[in-house]
Amino acid sequence: MNILQMLGFIPAFASNIFYIFVAIFVLLLMITIHEFGHYLAGKKLGFKINEFAIGFGKKLYSRKLENGEEFSLRAIPLGGYCAFEGEDDDSNNPNAFNNQKPWKRLIVLVSGALFNFLSAIIFAVILLTAYGYDVPEIVNVYDDSPNYTVTQEQDGTWYGVQEDDIIWGVDGQDITVFNGNLLNNLLAEYEVGQDIVLNIERNDEKLDTIIQLYEVPAEDAEGQPILDEDDNQVYKKVMGVNVKPYAFPFFKAVARSIPFALGLAWEILSFLFLLITGQVGFSGVGGPITTISIIAGFAQSSLAGFLVLLPLIAINLAVFNLLPFPALDGARMTFVGIEWIRGKPVDPKIEGYIHFVGLMLLFILVFTADFYQLLT
Repeated sequence: MNILQMLGFIPAFASNIFYIFVAIFVLLLMITIHEFGHYLAGKKLGFKINEFAIGFGKKLYSRKLENGEEFSLRAIPLGGYCAFEGEDDDSNNPNAFNNQKPWKRLIVLVSGALFNFLSAIIFAVILLTAYGYDVPEIVNVYDDSPNYTVTQEQDGTWYGVQEDDIIWGVDGQDITVFNGNLLNNLLAEYEVGQDIVLNIERNDEKLDTIIQLYEVPAEDAEGQPILDEDDNQVYKKVMGVNVKPYAFPFFKAVARSIPFALGLAWEILSFLFLLITGQVGFSGVGGPITTISIIAGFAQSSLAGFLVLLPLIAINLAVFNLLPFPALDGARMTFVGIEWIRGKPVDPKIEGYIHFVGLMLLFILVFTADFYQLLT
């Protein structure tokens, strides 16, 4: 069930526009959380802040406080910023960014990504509590499955699985998004008829049970047999069960959310490594327009799909901003680190030029990625 079906009162013809607005709101929310991290850290450490802006371009609304801080909403909803005094140029103000101690600047710079990571944990708790994600719970077992009959031998060894069993691992390997250790991936290492130890929870008791895979004819999405190049039937290995994501109790979800978020971060870093080394193509990359399109699509498909996307986007924004690419927080942190080590800053004009060029390259990259996605 998607969001509109749950609301039940928005006309079908307006659905696409509605989901685009939802996607833009989500993207702005993520960016606002990021910039608020910078803002809050800067306020706590005594930095002078000139403007906190949501969006780019022409001001649609602004309000200036007595301390000189301006809060503004701008016309292009594809970004935002927290502008510190002396961040990109020289300033004689003792509270300016460039006049603060390096450790203070590092805290301010890393706080944006930190807030995105914390928000990812909150989104993960919501997802894991409402729907679950990676840990499977057995809904039913097929009658013809070798795992249908549950027995316990005299030595205490369990065989088979049953409805409501929760699968936590395979032969001691935990099921998690980290390194792609999901159930299907772990089972793929085993052959048909080979004993497999499942680490399960049954009636609130943790135990191990032995199951086996068997083969069934593979079918496509329309139920038609899948044939190889010689027109022979293709078979697939199955466990013979239907599963659903296990919805965690709240406190278990809180405990699970941190490794869940770290697992997402690892998967994103792994993808970036594959992208940089040329092992994956440009087709997996997209800019803000692609991001909005993906969010809208997931929101339209189901609320569960939408909730899966939220921690992923938050973690993606955190990881991306920590990359040492000019104009990103990671590069600014690198320059601050160099200053801390050398005892004097890099020439502000040179640093500003590097960040400007990096920003232009970044704009070209993301919009080229968007254009590529539109063409493919």
